[in-house]
Amino acid sequence: MAEELGADTDQLVRQLFDKAYRVLDLTRRPTKETPTFTAYFFMREVASLTRRFLWIYTQRSGTGAA
Repeated sequence: MAEELGADTDQLVRQLFDKAYRVLDLTRRPTKETPTFTAYFFMREVASLTRRFLWIYTQRSGTGAA
């Protein structure tokens, strides 16, 4: 995915990858003891990152709506 989006050459994509790695770090993920509200915000952040990655991909691959 990094190659497809150009993470090595695009600073914006690199920053997005860095944020995704921080969010998805195993030590920061919700556990069974995590309050529901905190788990909700984690899932919301993952969804937001996914949406941004998808937008970049569709724009660069030409599969997005014009």
